[in-house]
Amino acid sequence: MVEGYLPERYLLTTEDKTITFQEDEIGLGAFPSISADGSIVASAHRVPGDPSRAPRLVLSTYSVKDNKWTDHPEFEGVKQVAISPDGSKLACVTVDHQLHVLDLPHVRFRVLDIKTGKITAVEESSHFPMGLSWSPDGRRIAFDMRPPDSGQISDIRAIYVANLETGKISRIGLGQSPSWSPSGEWIAFVNYIPEDRTDSQSSDYHAGRYSSNFYAGRYYATNDFQIALMSPIGTHTRILMGFHSEVDPNLKPVWSSDSQTLLINKSRDPDNGTFDIYMVDVPTDKTTRKFKNVAPVYGWVPAQ
Repeated sequence: MVEGYLPERYLLTTEDKTITFQEDEIGLGAFPSISADGSIVASAHRVPGDPSRAPRLVLSTYSVKDNKWTDHPEFEGVKQVAISPDGSKLACVTVDHQLHVLDLPHVRFRVLDIKTGKITAVEESSHFPMGLSWSPDGRRIAFDMRPPDSGQISDIRAIYVANLETGKISRIGLGQSPSWSPSGEWIAFVNYIPEDRTDSQSSDYHAGRYSSNFYAGRYYATNDFQIALMSPIGTHTRILMGFHSEVDPNLKPVWSSDSQTLLINKSRDPDNGTFDIYMVDVPTDKTTRKFKNVAPVYGWVPAQ
């Protein structure tokens, strides 16, 4: 979780205790990720000596048992990170250092084997892969990215699955912020809602920002979304709940270890970075608001 506004803190919490494992006086970046047994957290921290509000970040892992950080300096410029369920691999999206502000960013999506140090390239693109989520067996990674054929102004993103054994990347549907269930049966994600418009309405100003939510012959709602499930091959989409958001809903749904429950971070106060946390019982679709106006939740694993 993140606590407060500034300084920002990442916390690990159980029923009887809470520890702060990372803090930054200016602001944290690269949402943290936790292994399935709760023993290792993957995150990133600012490169030492960088005092800026948008610092370059270096990949790091935190041992909960030893209360110790281990840096991985070969991954600098971190934008996204996800640790495999068994804690053995790190998926990371980085941006190479730009010598000039007008240079196009060089985005690299790679996987690090923590034990061997082997680095595997997954994707190099200017479309910024985001929302990394491992399959339970650690062989595939789901992520979202702007489709290469979407043009330069579209806000619409699609969900892809990268097979690390074959190197194949498959698009399984439109949406963002995928989250693979521990059972492997479902990928929860933020779904777009189709909207009926005429060509004269292809661009407008909504809630103070430019709307460019057109893709492949369809318009999509600018501020209304759904939390949905689909199979890892993109079939059998199932809608769980709808919601309205004035900001991009880029926080992944969070699964319980038994794959029966989802936590949903719904933005409440974008200025202060607070959320309402909803709990969805997957078998029954029952939705309950559990927390109001609090920090977001990034992971949920059994306490050791």
